[in-house]
Amino acid sequence: GPVSDEPLLLSAADAARALGISERHLYDLLDEGALPEVRLGRRRLVPRRALDLLVERAMAGFDPAALADRIAAHSAAA
Repeated sequence: GPVSDEPLLLSAADAARALGISERHLYDLLDEGALPEVRLGRRRLVPRRALDLLVERAMAGFDPAALADRIAAHSAAA
């Protein structure tokens, strides 16, 4: 794929910040194998792609048109 300015791997601190969780929680997820990691020496890095896939999965059932219709119906009823 095309080369991007976005880093391929994130530090634990940056990955936790991106997910909105504590570093301790992030390390727990890494320890459980729930989140993939790349080890470089003593560093435990999180692939940015893993975070992208997590968001894509969360968005899979999202229907913006249906939500817009619900908001419009609610506004009309108020």
